[in-house]
Amino acid sequence: MRRGRRASVLAVVLTLFLSAALAYAYVAYVPPPLNPFGMIPPFEGLNSGIEGVEVYGRFYRIDEGLPSGYRFLANDPHTIILEKDTNPFYGVAQVRVEVGEPREVKGWFTQPQKIHYWVKAGEGEFVEVEGEVVEYELHVTVSAINTFGADEWFSGEKIWISLTSLTWNRAYQKRGADYGQAWEAPLAAVIESFELRDGGEHYKVEPSLAGRWITLYDSPSQVGTVSDLGISLGRDLNSTLAGDPAPDTRIKRTAYFALTLADFGVTDHLVQMNAPVADYVIKVYALRIGKFTYTNPDNTPWEPRPPEQDWLDQLIDFMSKTFGIPAAIIGWGLVGVILFLLFMLAMIIVVAVAVRLGVGVRGGGRG
Repeated sequence: MRRGRRASVLAVVLTLFLSAALAYAYVAYVPPPLNPFGMIPPFEGLNSGIEGVEVYGRFYRIDEGLPSGYRFLANDPHTIILEKDTNPFYGVAQVRVEVGEPREVKGWFTQPQKIHYWVKAGEGEFVEVEGEVVEYELHVTVSAINTFGADEWFSGEKIWISLTSLTWNRAYQKRGADYGQAWEAPLAAVIESFELRDGGEHYKVEPSLAGRWITLYDSPSQVGTVSDLGISLGRDLNSTLAGDPAPDTRIKRTAYFALTLADFGVTDHLVQMNAPVADYVIKVYALRIGKFTYTNPDNTPWEPRPPEQDWLDQLIDFMSKTFGIPAAIIGWGLVGVILFLLFMLAMIIVVAVAVRLGVGVRGGGRG
């Protein structure tokens, strides 16, 4: 009887285990549309997110395992935390990368550049296409996380960010005599502003200056040069696109760019700690054909993330800003005060022990 019960329990446990394993494998490895589970599509228009990281020259998606010494502590497309622990003599390095949703920018006195061209649809048949180039604003924040231990930092790892234009797949718009869907593709990106706070010694992330153009790729790997495009300098955007099919076979609805952690991490010294924070505002140009059903209406401000500091660094910064004294001098002054207090405490302990021993000796002599 007991053997029968044990067999039944074992069969139930094995069934549950196999069911869970099959469900995990289905969700993790079966691609859509066979796999109905996935991200909910947000607003139409340009969307952005972290695609993955490049370590030792190899790209890894945020839902993949990383090589030894690296791991994701958080892997949401809008916020990742990457940890590096490759040196047994150092501590660990952690970096947080946050990517917002692009917002369309509309100036008070400016209008989007209009695009008008023809696409060859067949032998002797052409379709007239009218569109515009729109501007988006994208916020990206890269921040070092304060961890315990000796200095460790990132040196050459890349964060790959994707820009993809989304169209709701059942939403059609009226186009003259027929119906169609809106179409959009990112064309170019440039750093509109860059701000670095609490730099320290390991603060370098590239590119890192306003006005620097960011190269867009059709895959999260750095392949190709500008000469491969065959575009000559000085040509207008209209003339570049005109006459090419769909409207240009090299333009994709999804593009990728990378930020390189050239030398980035916490600087932790005896008297001062720095946890750098880099804030980007990136302007993205996109080619749009047609009208979307509902684009991103949100205008919540992107709040700057403060550097991570412990209580001692906060005290040093407060005193430095209040009295106008360099933080290093205040730090060493506090170290001097702490050493003096420790010395006085040691002297008190020594005197107390000496007095105690003296009392003990006198008491023993009287006996």
